[in-house]
Amino acid sequence: MKSTFFLFLFSIIVVTTSVAQDQFKTWHAESIYLNTNFFSRTYVKEGKSHRVGFWKKNLKKELRDSKVGYQEFLKSQKNQNIALMLNVAAIASYFIAFDQADEGNERNANILLLGGLGLSIASIPLSIKSQNQLNRAVWMHNGDLILKK
Repeated sequence: MKSTFFLFLFSIIVVTTSVAQDQFKTWHAESIYLNTNFFSRTYVKEGKSHRVGFWKKNLKKELRDSKVGYQEFLKSQKNQNIALMLNVAAIASYFIAFDQADEGNERNANILLLGGLGLSIASIPLSIKSQNQLNRAVWMHNGDLILKK
């Protein structure tokens, strides 16, 4: 009786270990992580580095498998686009300020410079939030790989 019980318990452990190894292989093959530095934006999958792509097009394709991760990725894109628009508006404000200074309207130039500076500063938290959301999207994608089977 004891030997039958231990044989049954051993077979359950073997089957469970086999399933866990399969899940780990899937996770290891499909999981991604971001590899970002100042000069290049890449992600790593299966030990190989891949470019994120223009507007993160390649990374977007990878994250489509995870519904929650993909939604978080879209939020990240939205905040990144808003931050980009704020920076573009700030640059436009600087150019107009320089034009106003050339015309002798120093008061208007100072107001535009301060406005541009404010827009640039306002874009910083959105950029940070966007990067955090992108990291969270990748984390959710990798978590969904474990729950896939």
